[in-house]
Amino acid sequence: MIPINKVTSDSACRTFLSNDVSFASFINAVVFEGEQLIHPENLVRYENDTAFIINDSKRIEDKKRRRDIVVKSDINGIYCILGVEHQSSVDQAMVVRCAIYEMLEYLKQ
Repeated sequence: MIPINKVTSDSACRTFLSNDVSFASFINAVVFEGEQLIHPENLVRYENDTAFIINDSKRIEDKKRRRDIVVKSDINGIYCILGVEHQSSVDQAMVVRCAIYEMLEYLKQ
């Protein structure tokens, strides 16, 4: 009997990018066109869960959001937060979802 592989692309991507060397190589290749600006030893894993409360005149609502990977790194003396969100299929709302993540980070500051 041949075992069936039940690994999803989401968990495979998260596992691959959870390795600091793989993450640095991926970001350097994709974002910085091969220039070695991200170094694995400078990576710090960042909280990827965000919770907030919407309190308007009609209702109070508790929202939670979770990114796949969030890492803080030093790039030429400037601290940056790098977030990766993996999708197995095309999601037209992904731009809005990523914008919400960024807005929530600014609100926390």
